[in-house]
Amino acid sequence: MTKILIVDDEAMMRMVAKRILSEQYEILTASSGKEALEVYEKEKPSLVLSDILMPEMSGFEMHDKLRSKYGDIRIMFMTADESQAAADESQNRGAVGFVRKPFQPNLLLRRVEQLLGDSVASPDEDNSDPLTGLPSKDGLRALMIKACNEKSGTLMILDIDCFKLVNDIYGRNIGDILLQGFAEIIRANTRSGDIIGRISNDEFVTFINRVSDEKAISSITNRINNGLVDYAHELMGEAMSIPLGVSVGAVYVPDSPCDYDELFNSADKALYSVKQSGKHGHAVYKNQQDEELDDGGLQRFSQMFGEVQPHNGAFLIKPESFDYLYQFLIRYTITYHRTACKLLFTIVPKSPNLDANCYAEAITAFGDQISSMLRKSDLIAQVQDNQYLLLLPEITEPNADKLIERLMHGWENKGFSATVVVQYEKEMIDGDSDDVDDYADRRSTD
Repeated sequence: MTKILIVDDEAMMRMVAKRILSEQYEILTASSGKEALEVYEKEKPSLVLSDILMPEMSGFEMHDKLRSKYGDIRIMFMTADESQAAADESQNRGAVGFVRKPFQPNLLLRRVEQLLGDSVASPDEDNSDPLTGLPSKDGLRALMIKACNEKSGTLMILDIDCFKLVNDIYGRNIGDILLQGFAEIIRANTRSGDIIGRISNDEFVTFINRVSDEKAISSITNRINNGLVDYAHELMGEAMSIPLGVSVGAVYVPDSPCDYDELFNSADKALYSVKQSGKHGHAVYKNQQDEELDDGGLQRFSQMFGEVQPHNGAFLIKPESFDYLYQFLIRYTITYHRTACKLLFTIVPKSPNLDANCYAEAITAFGDQISSMLRKSDLIAQVQDNQYLLLLPEITEPNADKLIERLMHGWENKGFSATVVVQYEKEMIDGDSDDVDDYADRRSTD
């Protein structure tokens, strides 16, 4: 079998290229120019596929060393550099080919076949996603319908949280490379008999064969989340502060014929619940019958009214419910001569042309942050699309100012400062002041 040496300092890109080519060729890999020289001397591959920008020794320098020892060799350079200069330099140095990252799987395979004079038939492009090489939406649907009718397991929808910001801040080219890497991360955490596909820009779906255990789903979700964050830092640098992660909605597929569309809708509902409760996690869909409680007493009503918070942090409530709790806490503050603080945060776009999805991502991210940083006794309501109203009981003004400073500092590290500005208004409520007594009188006559 013809040997190809893939040279890249990014492990994920080596993995992507190897997966694309390994069915037709024997693949060798090297993580540096120095390692590539050693592998080439031992294996004498027919083609070298090398990145250009690598630490210590660039792809061009490696090529010069190989040529000085072995004469002309067949090498194809690959790079994420979008400039024409990289392509021109490759040609001037005698490269037989050039491809930009992220490369389309079918395009890379065809170019390699042409360079090596092979006549291997390329995969059917109509049935595969051009970026990741995964089954396309139509091809995936046929596979999923068959699996849901013949197998048991778990159907999972995986959505990359805050992916839009990668394109906005780092460029679409980096976003595409991240998507290719994410596809490989899913592959690495599933088995060969499982089904994986891409259904939209940053949304994937997988059928995990013969697995219907929530611990296993949680483990898969955590591994994929960790893998994505690690790769994002490798790709964009440790300073990358976008709150990337993966939200997963899952539904069990029983060992009997099931309708794929119904299962998909159920998994999508579970995904929505994850998005609403903080992202970066998973939820398994439960039908109405499963959610009914046998106990008709106090336990049932406690669960109905959400007495137990699903996560640590502030108490998130709907705007229509906020007024009642607000009135109660104000009355408590006045009656028992306590202090409280009202805060209104408004998220404003820096540019009137800011993409709506990007704006929504920033608003959601800010809500997630303040929820996680506040106490369980604090109240938050999203009163407008771009506004959060907070009521913080039992807090003094100096401590309120410290809290605001900590919230704003944490927000600056989230990576949204280039797209939005957060403004806030503060009002302290002192149960001992005459103003509060006047306020109480006004409320009693409303």
